[in-house]
Amino acid sequence: RIGRYRVCYRSAQGGMASVYLAKVDATAGFSKWVALKIIHPNIAAEERFVEMFLDEARLAARLDHPNLCTVFDFGEDDGRYYIAMEYLHGETLGNVARRAWSAQGALPRELGVRLVADAARGLHAAHELKADDGENAHVVHRDVSPENVFVTYSGNAKVVDFGVARSDDQIHERTTTGELKGKLAYMSPEQLHERKVDRRTDVWALGVVLWEVTVGRRLFRRQTDAATVFAITRDPITPPSRLVADYPLDLEAIVLRALERDLTKRYQTAHELCRALEAWLLTSGRHAGVTEVGDFMQA
Repeated sequence: RIGRYRVCYRSAQGGMASVYLAKVDATAGFSKWVALKIIHPNIAAEERFVEMFLDEARLAARLDHPNLCTVFDFGEDDGRYYIAMEYLHGETLGNVARRAWSAQGALPRELGVRLVADAARGLHAAHELKADDGENAHVVHRDVSPENVFVTYSGNAKVVDFGVARSDDQIHERTTTGELKGKLAYMSPEQLHERKVDRRTDVWALGVVLWEVTVGRRLFRRQTDAATVFAITRDPITPPSRLVADYPLDLEAIVLRALERDLTKRYQTAHELCRALEAWLLTSGRHAGVTEVGDFMQA
């Protein structure tokens, strides 16, 4: 047990913390499954890592949107710090895409678009979060990837893991010179150049995810980190229609705008990207909603 939670088993492990399936039991037979993120004991001994963990908890607890994972508790038990989050029954978008690629060659295009649009909607809510003084908190996730978009068996997409996010009111400034936060193949050019990032960095990462789930292969990942960095910052971005014969050109235009290296030409908000994808689904006649995603997940 940790706090009021009965820990059952570990479902994921990262460098800073592990996530466990846990259950909270109360009176009159009430019980609820939760996901419990527990900081590693060796990490908890260092103040800056505890501050980072606390920053994540404080930020995530203030985010309230259907396309974001809900955090509802934070605590400490005998030196073990934990965050309690809603338990999501499903798979990461990365797992969903890989299963689809191996089983049928591709994830149905309209479902990939739907899932990225939903993730964009959730990220926009995070980007619009207000600080205590009423000003925008300038939240940037900085680690958007297929592994941090979770797809439930009921058909919902939720952005998870704000562990390396930045905002104006965090306790600990996480990034120092020469230190990169996030998954390399989804980082924006401005991240790699160590410039100050804003919400458009998350738009770029969504663009990478959108390219990959609709094309069926990785975009920037190369055999070495140096080659991956070069691909992100210098290589021409291959239009999807060169690789997929029937790729819609109007969808391609959306993908390539999200992947503009020139920040002024990129979608300025995740909401703009979401609206463009919603409009494409409407005009293409390819209906994809929660029911269709849920049916696909069940199948």
